Amino acid sequence: MADPLDLGQEFFRWEVATAVASAVMQINPFDQPNVQAAKTATDSLMKVVEKEGKLPQTEEPKVTEDGVSYYTAVQANTAADLVRAFFAQAKPGDFLNIQAYLTESPELNEDLQRLRQQVVDQLHIATTSGYGPRFLHSTGQYHKGGPNTGLFVQFTVDHPQDIQLPGRSYSFGTFQNAQAAGDLQALHDYSRRTLRIHLGDNAEQGMRTVLARLQGAPLVGAQA
Repeated sequence: MADPLDLGQEFFRWEVATAVASAVMQINPFDQPNVQAAKTATDSLMKVVEKEGKLPQTEEPKVTEDGVSYYTAVQANTAADLVRAFFAQAKPGDFLNIQAYLTESPELNEDLQRLRQQVVDQLHIATTSGYGPRFLHSTGQYHKGGPNTGLFVQFTVDHPQDIQLPGRSYSFGTFQNAQAAGDLQALHDYSRRTLRIHLGDNAEQGMRTVLARLQGAPLVGAQA
């Protein structure tokens, strides 16, 4: 691009290209039912928050170690074994999606990249990563509406330094965690393989704990 204004031109070009390509493929480019599914689930949770003052606890962690809790369908007795069992579901052609419902920081960016690199090196599958909830409108539709080839690792955290939302009975942190829970529920509704890791009240420290567990747990996927 020769001029900053060319960026607007590119936005317009690809918006038109998306509409044209969708017409050729006979799909509706203005419909996003699986994105709406996460919004609907979040809205239901927020109604509970407004009534009871807190998010409902819908499941118990399979393992809690050093202040970090792990929620998933697989079974194991330790955090390292649980993570290993979760990634053992990976097959050729699958991908990993990391959903970080956290406040972005250089340290977290580096740690998330370390996790992605380990998965690529040991499982040889593609990885994507995004901070929630902003990724929902770019890839959220594919996560639920695309083929069931994803492994989804969601990170959440407590919010000891929180901000009350004006005119609401809940805080910003509660709302963020409700969006995470709503998206996780939508993934479950479409039978996706998920692992939620709650990092406690310090995201950076919790992430270091998770990475330490992974260093002692080589990842081995399922056979083709």
